[in-house]
Amino acid sequence: MKTKKLFLDEEEEETTNLGLLRLSQELPAHELFYKINKLNAFKFSRIKDLIIYGEFYQYNFPRFEAYHHLSKNCIQILSNKSAISHKIKEEKELFNFEEETSYLFSELQDVDYLIKTSDLIDEFSLILMPENFVFNIQTFPLSSIDERYELIQYYE
Repeated sequence: MKTKKLFLDEEEEETTNLGLLRLSQELPAHELFYKINKLNAFKFSRIKDLIIYGEFYQYNFPRFEAYHHLSKNCIQILSNKSAISHKIKEEKELFNFEEETSYLFSELQDVDYLIKTSDLIDEFSLILMPENFVFNIQTFPLSSIDERYELIQYYE
C-alpha cells in the first residue's frame, strides 16, 4: 500500500514596500508636515501612535495619515525613532541593553520616517516633499517573515 504524503499549506511569503524618508536637516514633525501639507492637495494628520512595549519602557512612535483621492490610496508616515518613552519598571539589572530611545528599524537609524501605502504598489511619488529638507525617498522591501511586517500591518 502506498503512503500518501501530506503537505501542509505553507503561507506564501508576502512583501510590502516601504518608503524610507531621510531629512537633510533636523526638523520637528509639526514643521515637516506643515510643509508637506502646503505642497499637497491631500493633508496629513496625526493619528494614534504605534506603541511597542519593551521590558523596561513603552515606546511611542508618531504616525501620520492622509488619503489620496485620485489614486484612492491611504498613505501613512510613521517615525522610525520613538518620540516618547514611558518607564514601565525600574532597571535593577547590571547589564541592561534596553535604551530610553528605540528604533523600529535599528539597522536604519539614519532613516527618520517610514512611508506605507494601502496598496501593495509603492506610490511614494504621489507625495510632494519640501525641497532642501528631505532626500529622495528610497524603496525598502519588507518581507512577511520579518516581525515588523506584522506590527506595521496591525496598525494599518
